[in-house]
Amino acid sequence: MHPYLIKTQLILVILLGFFLPISTAAVNILMPLMIITLAFEKEYRKKWQILKTHPIAMSSLLFFSFILLAMSYTSASLSQSLYIVDKYKELLYISFFILLFQNKQLQKAALYSFLTSITVMLLLSYFVVLFEINIAKATVAHPYLFKNYITQSILTTIAAYFLTILSIEYKKYRIWLLLIVLLAVFNLIFMSHGRIGYVLFAVLSLLLFFQFYRLKGMLIGGVIISVLITMAYLTSDVLQQRINKVFLDLEAYQQGEMETSIGLRTEYYRHSFALFMQHPFIGTGTGSFEPRYAGLAVKEKTPVTTNPHNEYLMAAVQWGSVGLFLLLWLFFQLWRTSFYLSQQYVWMAQGLVVAIAVGCLFNSLLLDSTEGHLFALFVGIYYANLKQRIE
Repeated sequence: MHPYLIKTQLILVILLGFFLPISTAAVNILMPLMIITLAFEKEYRKKWQILKTHPIAMSSLLFFSFILLAMSYTSASLSQSLYIVDKYKELLYISFFILLFQNKQLQKAALYSFLTSITVMLLLSYFVVLFEINIAKATVAHPYLFKNYITQSILTTIAAYFLTILSIEYKKYRIWLLLIVLLAVFNLIFMSHGRIGYVLFAVLSLLLFFQFYRLKGMLIGGVIISVLITMAYLTSDVLQQRINKVFLDLEAYQQGEMETSIGLRTEYYRHSFALFMQHPFIGTGTGSFEPRYAGLAVKEKTPVTTNPHNEYLMAAVQWGSVGLFLLLWLFFQLWRTSFYLSQQYVWMAQGLVVAIAVGCLFNSLLLDSTEGHLFALFVGIYYANLKQRIE
């Protein structure tokens, strides 16, 4: 391969990793450029050989192919269908990243640039709070800079997990890496309004104990995490308010009040499941969630949504049990094959899979641009050399 092409790819993956938590527009520009560099590499037969024998590439391509096939029987308009296809293009990007990251230098460059970006973002959020200076979207009360507080809490939690794993491997930088982890955890508990971040923090902490000590670790970890969560609840006004609001919303919902965060989500889940049960096998096609839910909302006199805030229900309504199975199969394959990865990546890959799979219970993460690109990027980083490991 030409040296200039390698340098170009290196620059592009560094930029992608850095701008992923910052700018969707930048990511949408960088992705086509990276795909073009892959095309310039040629060796198409070799590339196809890599993909067709790679279980993760095949699983994601199978799911994306079914999404395309489901356009043939959809109840949605062509524009609505194409909109959803575009939203799930990250499933296709997984294969591009697997090919791109055959070069291990590019793997590390993408990983480290992403973690650098998160570190800068954390430092800026502290700068906003300490000096009461607004930067980008951030204010003292809401110190999330470039993305909404939900996305920032997800990115921060996943990055903290990756950094914790790296601190185990790189003893020389352990203190500095753990310092960034502490900044991330403090930010999450005392500054973030993202409840999904609290959930992922607890789940990933439990996973870490399991990875170290298996079932015994989960029992010990469960006790430690319970104590930490209790302490955080008693000391963090932000976390306390966000958790209390869950119970207040649930109580209001039981009394017939739907216009709350939890009340609306409960309605979305309930009605989405009802839509799924009407066409449980192959659903009603790509892009059909929005018009079908709108029709039901008018009938039931309930608020309209374009997104059930649950990836599994989003898949079930549009693609039925077949689509839901393909989504779960992708997650299963990622978990199963993680044990074949290089030692450096096993735990980080498992953390990624668990975080996305759990997060999909509360948000449509693959539908969301930043989270979808994050998923595709890190699947490519961790699983690119999987085929060689299995062989």
